[in-house]
Amino acid sequence: MTVLLRNALEPLDALFADLTVDDTDGPLGKEPLPGKDAGPAHGWWWNRRPDPLPW
Repeated sequence: MTVLLRNALEPLDALFADLTVDDTDGPLGKEPLPGKDAGPAHGWWWNRRPDPLPW
């Protein structure tokens, strides 16, 4: 089951990575989120955003 899930997610992760850029210190990093400091660490995708921004 784990192998099937990984095989299904890898192409989606790759597409997401191709269509986004790292935004660790950009607008997303400055956005106040509830429980931001209290929760567990987020995945690699948490600080990514589309480029160019849609707004």
